[in-house]
Amino acid sequence: MNLTSEAEFQITERGAVIDGKDIRGCVSIKADNVKIKRSRIRCESYFPIRIYEGFRNAVIEDTEIDGLNSATTNAAVGFEYYTLRRVNIHSLGEGPHMGADVVIEDSYVHDLASCDICHNDAIQSSGARNVVLRHNTFINDAMGKNAVVRIATEQGDSHNFLVEDNLLAGGNFAVQVRSQGNGFPVGVRVLNNRIVPTWRFGPFDVTDGRIEASGNFRDDTLAPLPAE
Repeated sequence: MNLTSEAEFQITERGAVIDGKDIRGCVSIKADNVKIKRSRIRCESYFPIRIYEGFRNAVIEDTEIDGLNSATTNAAVGFEYYTLRRVNIHSLGEGPHMGADVVIEDSYVHDLASCDICHNDAIQSSGARNVVLRHNTFINDAMGKNAVVRIATEQGDSHNFLVEDNLLAGGNFAVQVRSQGNGFPVGVRVLNNRIVPTWRFGPFDVTDGRIEASGNFRDDTLAPLPAE
């Protein structure tokens, strides 16, 4: 489809629908029930899409997020109460960051940018609640790679985090779960994922606690991969 060119967006209208736009700049969401679909967002600053505190139910569908290989450690989306569905995310320092009530499904995070200060995660949470990552492909082959999916607690506690039916590749670890300031994440479930054996150190890094992990296999041999 043909996209309509736009500059940086600030969305303040409740229920706004952004459809078929080629946005050269970042998007700020300051309203409830905003939908972005069938669009491309190219932003080299922090947070190509930012949902501001207090606003809920943002939905991004069938959209490309391009970080333009910026040297900043920009993250695709932040922070709470959003859904990504069929979103192509690339050329950023980080994939989505998340707090409460986030769903990411049928999406693709890949080709993260490398920079001198990058510590790349395809998915990063440092205090998250009620997160679902389902049926995605997440790849972290960046020079400064850390994890494919990182679940930790530097900024708050973490509860109810589901990683299910994804293809995970790269990283120092495919899944990293750590207690880092606010206790060990509670209710982490890693189920039925295929993990490509391109990790640097191992498929799992689970420190100071236990998670529920089952049905996870190497993508090449289909050998089971326990989290212990």
